[in-house]
Amino acid sequence: MNEQQKQALSALDIQLETMGVLIPALERQDDDKAHEAVTILLTQALDLYGPEHPVFQQFFPVMDTIEKRISSHDLEGALRQARLFLGQLHEVKEIIAQQSC
Repeated sequence: MNEQQKQALSALDIQLETMGVLIPALERQDDDKAHEAVTILLTQALDLYGPEHPVFQQFFPVMDTIEKRISSHDLEGALRQARLFLGQLHEVKEIIAQQSC
């Protein structure tokens, strides 16, 4: 596994950890905690990738949609979107891990 792949996996692990806070908050209908978690998720993505990075450009619309649903108190919609995004993050991580073999 090269250094770039290690960094990509590490970045994904950070975001997956935050998703581990976001999804339970949405399941509990805790909009304050969910809003905090999605804000952290957005900040992490910006810090990890930068605004011009293709990964950020792909992730941002999804995270923005989750944030907008939380802000409009559509926590069920935010939860559906967050679960879908979680699955996508795992798929990306798996693809990167398989490329290192």
